[in-house]
Amino acid sequence: MQMNDHLEKRIRQDAETLRHPSTLPSAGERSAAIRRGMQRANNERPRGKRIIYGGVAAVAITAGVLLFADSGPLQGVFGNSGTHQSSFLPEADKWEPFLKLLNGNDGLSSAWKQGFVEPVDAVSVEENGMDLKIEGMIRDSRSVTLLYKLKSPEGEAAEWDTPKLLDAFYGKETTTKNWIHRTYFNTGEGATYGYATLFFSGEARSRAEDFNLKVDALSLQSPDQDKSLGTFVVPLRLPSTSSQEQELVYDQPKQLIVSGQTIQVHRMLLTPLSVYLNVSEDPDNTDKLFDLIEPTLTLEQDEQTFKLQKPSVPSLIEGRLGWEMSFVNHAGIVNPDALSFGVSGIQSLSKEQLNLVLNTEEESVLQAPEDGFALQVTQAKANAKQIAVHYPVHEDEFGRLGSMRLDPVFKDGNGKEHEMVSSEGAMQTGKGDSQSASETFYIPDQDYPQPLTFTISMYPGGIRDEQEVVLK
Repeated sequence: MQMNDHLEKRIRQDAETLRHPSTLPSAGERSAAIRRGMQRANNERPRGKRIIYGGVAAVAITAGVLLFADSGPLQGVFGNSGTHQSSFLPEADKWEPFLKLLNGNDGLSSAWKQGFVEPVDAVSVEENGMDLKIEGMIRDSRSVTLLYKLKSPEGEAAEWDTPKLLDAFYGKETTTKNWIHRTYFNTGEGATYGYATLFFSGEARSRAEDFNLKVDALSLQSPDQDKSLGTFVVPLRLPSTSSQEQELVYDQPKQLIVSGQTIQVHRMLLTPLSVYLNVSEDPDNTDKLFDLIEPTLTLEQDEQTFKLQKPSVPSLIEGRLGWEMSFVNHAGIVNPDALSFGVSGIQSLSKEQLNLVLNTEEESVLQAPEDGFALQVTQAKANAKQIAVHYPVHEDEFGRLGSMRLDPVFKDGNGKEHEMVSSEGAMQTGKGDSQSASETFYIPDQDYPQPLTFTISMYPGGIRDEQEVVLK
């Protein structure tokens, strides 16, 4: 597929490598990220275009194949995090590799331009001849991004694996298993530059400052790819940013009603880097919500209006209630005069249509959200069957085609639960064009009491209904 710079940037933003999350994203989620990037970049309806998605290889961006658009001149004031301004001004050559990496991430590139990159002095550790140096950090009370340089004696490409921040005093892990990672290998220097964004959990979100970073280094060089090159333990001091932030908590949730469905807003946190919105579905809704389409936060301050849009890379933070959405705070405003939240529509399906009921012995569809479904069952390997569900495709009110996904846990005719299995690195894969699509998955090869009931976790069909709620 030939990509121009704009398209490549959009896909890269949506499909940014996600390493070792606690729940791995499905192939459908990865494909949706690619399609969203392509559609935003092209700004056109994907008529007649074939969309094929599959395993991790469909979106993985590694140091060897990463492409960069022209990064332009180095910009940003460093060490200016609101309460003080450092006199340290880094050399352009030192920071150029990181600028290339951050340009692919809306939130981090915004932090760079606003001067929220804090240089870190003399944090360097050697292990098995490898040298790890932490060059800088970007932090708020939800996450921290560490900029690092990793160099081996042989000059081979390497990257981080399973990083975690431990409380320096108690040894307790303070970050979740979710993290975002990108690397760039400088062949001339024989060094890997990278960043890793880690997400705080619990009380660590606002209070902890002294940590020990524990991280493995993996080789990216064949034939030793993914071979462990050593484990680093690096002491770090990451000053809290809570004094620069504002949290709003609503005793009675604010309600945004879209196409008859209620979204509840429970709380929000405004930091100079991002605005985090904690929302949930009203349990009395008749529909299951899959997506809020084109969500926007509007901030007003000193008679100026700023619109913040949800970034392409999804937030990995679990909210206290429902889920937590993050918006890049390009304006850096934490105490706006007025604040509102709006969407252009929702993607949903009636709760009465969430079950897909299949008879895999007779290859028949007994219940589906609409007509036009078909089923094909084949032997995938000795211990698994391949199930291909074909379904019709229609453009929704936003001109999108969309795709279907299923929960990996399903029930047999006696109500007993079973789980899909992976094949060639993917649990679910899909493909489609402007006329039809299919979702393919794998189940253990055994005799099941029929029929099998699957729960739909995503279904195409955006409904346009522009609504807004005042939050402040």
